[in-house]
Amino acid sequence: MAENEAVQEQFDWQKESAKCVEGLKFDLDQDYTFELDFDGVSLHTIAKKLADGSSETLLYKKGDKAGQPMKMYTIPFKEQGTSVTFKTEFWHNDTYRVNPQNPELEDAFVKFSRKLGYNPVLDGDFDPKDFIKPGLVITAKLAYQQPYEKGYSIDEKTGMVLNAAGKDVRKAYKTIDIDTIVVGEGGSSGESQEAIEKVDAETQKEVQDLAKGCKKFAELVTKINKAKLTDKLLDPAMKMKEQGLLKF
Repeated sequence: MAENEAVQEQFDWQKESAKCVEGLKFDLDQDYTFELDFDGVSLHTIAKKLADGSSETLLYKKGDKAGQPMKMYTIPFKEQGTSVTFKTEFWHNDTYRVNPQNPELEDAFVKFSRKLGYNPVLDGDFDPKDFIKPGLVITAKLAYQQPYEKGYSIDEKTGMVLNAAGKDVRKAYKTIDIDTIVVGEGGSSGESQEAIEKVDAETQKEVQDLAKGCKKFAELVTKINKAKLTDKLLDPAMKMKEQGLLKF
């Protein structure tokens, strides 16, 4: 026997048994704590698998980028209790839509950055390294991940994504619900103490005074802009809106 050859001890496999336990389970209505897997963050090309097992890089077919490869950011977070990894993914673009007056029109990556405390401004630079940092911890809920493939239909009543056979093909527990993100551990997606503490009482009163008579957040933003207080009050106003400190 060679000197470095491992010595194996034999056991009777027929005498072995183990305990059956419930598999990992996540609740879509529960808040979980996640830590950024900074080493796993990547910007990469997108490819699709072909019938012969090979892969093909997806290229833009139209516009200024025609013929160039499509790229995507992948930002993984580990759930602290189980170490299970969940990924958030965003398309790489040369420009991103910023529209604080109508947040629903902003790009998903911009919405994500705002949840992490970043404040993109029109005509400014959008730099992911300013908000994707080692040690980042968030509290958030999980969400269904919608499939990107073509040929699916969405049931307007249930929100299910159905294939040709009528099967719901959403992938549960694959991604984090951006709308529920709160920076920090042990928070709640309905309330961020950290965000509240950053808005001092005097600023809160100034924003709330401007909000009087406004029927929606966009009207408050317009007031802030007209008063030339965008740099001072827009970010606090958005934080206060997220935390329920502004009612319309």
